[in-house]
Amino acid sequence: LIELYSHDDHSQEIKGASMIPSSILNLHFTLQIISFLSLFYGIYTGMEGWQYLLAAISTGICTGVCGIFVSHEMLHRNDSKRWRWMSKVLLFISGNMYLYTEHIVHHKWVGTWRDPATPRQEESVFEFFARSTWQQLRDAWYSETDRLEKIGLSELSKRNYVVANGLLQIVFVALINYLFGGWGVLVYIIQCVVANFVLEYTNYVTHYALQREETDEIDEKINWYTDKTSSQDFLIGLRQIQTDHVNGKQNSTLDKLHRMQNPSLPFGFATGFLIAILPPVWFGIVHLKMRQHKALFLK
Repeated sequence: LIELYSHDDHSQEIKGASMIPSSILNLHFTLQIISFLSLFYGIYTGMEGWQYLLAAISTGICTGVCGIFVSHEMLHRNDSKRWRWMSKVLLFISGNMYLYTEHIVHHKWVGTWRDPATPRQEESVFEFFARSTWQQLRDAWYSETDRLEKIGLSELSKRNYVVANGLLQIVFVALINYLFGGWGVLVYIIQCVVANFVLEYTNYVTHYALQREETDEIDEKINWYTDKTSSQDFLIGLRQIQTDHVNGKQNSTLDKLHRMQNPSLPFGFATGFLIAILPPVWFGIVHLKMRQHKALFLK
């Protein structure tokens, strides 16, 4: 409803880093930690069976948006090691063991068959979630083992992010089981699954079926675009995801020059999330937009 009545922004002006967005990221980080801890406080004080499920799902959605989305933004800020540390913390409590390393690979191969985070045409969001999660975890492992091999270290070294994160997750789950029992472990697992589903759901809506050849340069045509300002405000800058893939940093001039090359959704990303949960409806709308964009671009 907010997207329906919010104004469209066709300027594509991208504002540089300032204290305001940094403050927002810090606020998100703090509130996400509080939200995560409150989940276990609720378990400690006692809940009914259905409350465990609702608490896990609601916290998982919060972890996906305020945790993983924010950690992605932090990964692209190279001005301080603090941002990367905060990003790792947010990814850890979401149970994500691949984004920190796999996201680099994603930027290299986005829009090709070699990128697990690029949805295939006629692939539902549920099929995509299962395939993409496994393949990104696999690629994160290969990426880390290749990196360590180049510096003469074993693939099982403690400097392997996937290994270290996996071991910490085992210890963390054991701690949760000790403090809160089986219900605590189940709730934690559910919130992790939901949080990562939110992440892959976002990849699905923003990248669906937009392909390029491996030899082609990365451009704006491998991401769906929307003018809805509410999508940017709510989803931590996803409206500017095209520039993120082209340069890995903000560049408003380039984005303005290529505005007309962007395939555009007829709705905002948040609305797209609701539609994509129904594959036949999603396919019908988006495939039509793909044909229209292709015809316009060729013209």
